[in-house]
Amino acid sequence: MIHYGSVESSRRLQRVVTYLTHRGHRGATTREIMQQAGVVAVNTAVAEIRANGIGISCTYERTLDDGSRVYRYVLESHVGGAMAAQRLRGGRR
Repeated sequence: MIHYGSVESSRRLQRVVTYLTHRGHRGATTREIMQQAGVVAVNTAVAEIRANGIGISCTYERTLDDGSRVYRYVLESHVGGAMAAQRLRGGRR
């Protein structure tokens, strides 16, 4: 069984949700999340946030000249963003 962090108690997950909420429909790339939220394993953090019931979409954006792929993460809808904000404030699911 895999144990996921709780958005309510994990500052790491809170930083990602807060940053994506701030970015709105623009979302953020993996690198932007790493730099602005201070999270190294972005895909792991996103999986944990999803396990907490907060939807995050991930779309392929492009491939860089060095072969690196760029992905963009967006909170799925204003409802998801509102739910995330409420949970960060200690509200119910």
